[in-house]
Amino acid sequence: IDVSRNVCDLSVAEGQKVEIAKALYRNPKILIMDEPSAVLPKNDLERLHEILQRIKKDIGIIYISHHFEEIFEISDRITVLKDGKNVDTVLPSEIDNDALVRLMVGRDIGDMYPPRTDSSQKEVVLEVEDLSTSKLHNVSFELKKGEILGIAGLIGAGRTELCQAIFGLDVHNGKIKLHGREVHNRSPRRAICNGFGFVTEDRHKTGLVLPMSVKNNISLAAHKKICKLCFVNERADKNAAQEFVEKLRISTPGIGQLVEFLSGGNQQKVVLAKWLFNGAEVLLLDEPTRGIDVGTKAEIYRLMKNLVKEGMSIIMVSSELPEIIGMSDRILVMHKGRIAGELNPEETSEEEILAYAAGLKQTPAEPAKK
Repeated sequence: IDVSRNVCDLSVAEGQKVEIAKALYRNPKILIMDEPSAVLPKNDLERLHEILQRIKKDIGIIYISHHFEEIFEISDRITVLKDGKNVDTVLPSEIDNDALVRLMVGRDIGDMYPPRTDSSQKEVVLEVEDLSTSKLHNVSFELKKGEILGIAGLIGAGRTELCQAIFGLDVHNGKIKLHGREVHNRSPRRAICNGFGFVTEDRHKTGLVLPMSVKNNISLAAHKKICKLCFVNERADKNAAQEFVEKLRISTPGIGQLVEFLSGGNQQKVVLAKWLFNGAEVLLLDEPTRGIDVGTKAEIYRLMKNLVKEGMSIIMVSSELPEIIGMSDRILVMHKGRIAGELNPEETSEEEILAYAAGLKQTPAEPAKK
């Protein structure tokens, strides 16, 4: 990271690195880390773990995480909290993944990743041809109806920038076609009108209006559905909000509850409800399960699978390689603003994805047909 850059210009992951460095620089006696790994790629995460193992001899560390692998790797003791209560404290050697899940969610969640659906013969919904911005270079790919297309890569590879360009948040060259017809997403408003939805990587800054209610956040992008002659149909607004609260199992005292007081998982469900209410046909998901507990993750995975069964098409950016492999029907790996390769999730591995992401392998995906 260039130390002369303004913090506001950093990505979420880069900002997290600065936060960690700031905390370590103060030489604390007790270090509390709340989801420090949520936005870090694997190589940076391994470096962080090495640092923590080195400094724990002299200080106490409270490390909050939803990632089981790192919890077992670095913890000397594990304390499970649920609904504000201490459920149990155990040694890593005394518990396994399944038992830890039961303590956290109070039930078995079954298979984390639902079965894939075959989308190979389905129609092409989205075609991206030679998409270029200051961070992207001639990116081309297709997205089929009822498909989850996973986008993998390291920080700075252009994954978020790809979603932003498709959603009209960045000036771009190239073509975006929906059902064979070129669309011009020159702004988010135009992208929304064209049937796109975007769950951003930072729900607090760009996904929600925190001081607003659950109801108002859900209807934020769907005013055409609840407004008539510039007036809001309150009954339609309330009914829709209540429907999605029940459908997505959003845990809230009521639809009038301010979103800022919900848990991270329930906040993310509100963001998803916003785009479902709007009727998005192509949904862009940037780190959709970041900072979310394992039970809510499983719910979101099932929701995603149900959505593609109903005909929605999803582009999912994720830094969690098990998630990319488990949820994607196809995987595109990005490196320095380009597509380095296209992989079959049933035949690839985390190591192969990382090799493409690091530029050690380069097999360009077949460009979209013109």
